[in-house]
Amino acid sequence: MSTRSDRGLAAVARVRSLRERDSLLGLLDADARRRAEQDVLDGLEGRLSGAGAPRGAQPTADFLAERRGLLALGEAAIASARRLEGAGAVAAAARGRWQLDRTRLEAISLLQERRVEREREERRHREDGETDEVAGRLWLRGATQARIQEQLS
Repeated sequence: MSTRSDRGLAAVARVRSLRERDSLLGLLDADARRRAEQDVLDGLEGRLSGAGAPRGAQPTADFLAERRGLLALGEAAIASARRLEGAGAVAAAARGRWQLDRTRLEAISLLQERRVEREREERRHREDGETDEVAGRLWLRGATQARIQEQLS
């Protein structure tokens, strides 16, 4: 394989490696945002479930204030659930992108390994040919010397 194509493949590998790393960082960020939103939602739901039923007889103003507070908590929980859904979609897309980038990087790495192995085989084949050539010459030299010795004897 030519040095030029090796350099080209190495450049592609570097780019793929950077893309894979960037998409992994994006995935980690998206997962962190999704977990943070899940924590917010869990906190809001915990506050809602802990609120319980109204406490006995109480002034109307207190009841209305508690009701408004619970409604606000409920609306915040609904908004948080929507944000969590969006964060989950972003995390899923980021995971898909990272998997695609990782697969592409692995393909380039496999191609590089195959090229290295092919170059080893070609080098081994050339060396075997050279060894055969040397062995042939040595045999011919020995055979020639043996004939000369026969003729001299």
